[in-house]
Amino acid sequence: MRFTVFALACLIPVCSFGVDVNSYILDTDGNRINAMPSSGGSMTITAVDGSVSSENSTTATLDAAGVFTGTAIDITDCGVVFVNIYSDQASATDGLSIQQSSDGTNWDHTDDYTIAAASSENYSINPHAKWMRVKYTNGGTT
Repeated sequence: MRFTVFALACLIPVCSFGVDVNSYILDTDGNRINAMPSSGGSMTITAVDGSVSSENSTTATLDAAGVFTGTAIDITDCGVVFVNIYSDQASATDGLSIQQSSDGTNWDHTDDYTIAAASSENYSINPHAKWMRVKYTNGGTT
């Protein structure tokens, strides 16, 4: 079984009020992000970080019932986390687990999904804690 997890693209919402339509902000790399006007004279500016978590990404081949467990990463500054996955074989039932923790050790909040064979899926989750990781359990086929 081959699967690929590209985890953590981080959407960071930034709100500003009464800003001129030609105003802009800079992301953490200094790239200009243009403001998009919305109704009522206010505007919402959003930036997508787009970073990929190498700690939670793999192209490993897993044996039947094999498990990949990513490493805890800090998602404190994320408004939304995106997880993208491709697998050529089906996962175990609820085999993709996007896990969150307040201490990086106890995984108290999980979003679990079953991945079909030969499928590519994209998930977005709202952060509930400081830390997250991805855990994937393969189904019965290598």
